[in-house]
Amino acid sequence: MLTLADDVRKYACDHYVCPARSAGHKIVQIRVGDVHKGLGYKNRLPLVAASLTALKFTTPNKLKLIRTDGPGQSTTTTFVFELQ
Repeated sequence: MLTLADDVRKYACDHYVCPARSAGHKIVQIRVGDVHKGLGYKNRLPLVAASLTALKFTTPNKLKLIRTDGPGQSTTTTFVFELQ
């Protein structure tokens, strides 16, 4: 059974990482609020932010977090990853 964190990681991979990699981009930006809204979550911003920065997301997707824009667990927080 998938956890909510698993759902976040899968959504981010399917909607951000894989399309960016397929397009040949070197950088991908993921906004916490967009993932939160896309999954239809309510009051789960800390979960989304933590899931996107966890090694369980970055390692298998070969991502390196290079910058965080905005406050830590806000809808406007954007994580900027380098695709390796």
